[in-house]
Amino acid sequence: MLVRIDGKLVEREHYVECLETSGPSGFGYGLPRQEPELFEGEEIAWMLGDAIPTIIRTFDPA
Repeated sequence: MLVRIDGKLVEREHYVECLETSGPSGFGYGLPRQEPELFEGEEIAWMLGDAIPTIIRTFDPA
């Protein structure tokens, strides 16, 4: 999956996460979403209207 790191598009491995939700009737359903793999010291930010997530480095693990 494509992600944005330091203003550049980079290919990263990803996994599919299903968010469980339920309606007023009590029946649940899952919403699948792709999430990129994150390394230590990274967080993800989803910008409104942008299909490509941005990875923010919070600290350098080295």
